[in-house]
Amino acid sequence: MTDYLAVGLQALLLLLLIWRPDFLDRGLGMVARGLGWVLLILGLGIGAFAALGLGRSLSPFPSPKANAELVTEGLYAYVRHPIYTGILVAAFGWTLMGFGMGFGGAVRDPYRLLLALGLVLLFHYKAGFEERRLLALHADYAAYMRRTGRFLPLFAAASRRQGGASETPASDDAETP
Repeated sequence: MTDYLAVGLQALLLLLLIWRPDFLDRGLGMVARGLGWVLLILGLGIGAFAALGLGRSLSPFPSPKANAELVTEGLYAYVRHPIYTGILVAAFGWTLMGFGMGFGGAVRDPYRLLLALGLVLLFHYKAGFEERRLLALHADYAAYMRRTGRFLPLFAAASRRQGGASETPASDDAETP
C-alpha cells in the first residue's frame, strides 16, 4: 500500500505542477495575497521607522556621511540594516501579492521573485561595502557588528542583553565583510 501511495502522490504532484486548477488561484492565491499585503505593510513600516531612527545620518548612498553618528538604538539595537530589511520584507510581500494572478503572478512568472532575490544579493554586497566604511569611521562598530545581525536579529545577542550566558552569535548573519 505504501508503494502505491508514494507513486500516487508523485503522479498527483507532477500533474499539479503541469496543470494548475483554477481553485488554487481562488484559495491559496487569496491566502498568499493576504500574507503579501501584511508583509508589504510591515516592510514599509520597518523601513520608515528605521529611516526616522537614523535622523541626520540618513543617506541614500552606502558611503556614510563624514559626520554621521553611529545609531545603535531602536531597531538598530537588533539589526544593522533595518531599512534594507524593511525593503526586503516589502519586496517579498509584493511578490506574494502576485501569486496566482496569471501572467504577473509569482508562480507562473518568476519575474517578481527574481527581482526580490536580486535585492537580497544587492543588499548583501551593499551592506558589506557600507560596513567596511563604518568600521573605518567608528571605532566601536566591530563590537556593534558582533552583537547585532546584518538583516535579522541575532537571538544570542538578545539573550546576552537579557543576561543570558551565550557568548557566540547564533547565526552567520554577524560575519564581518
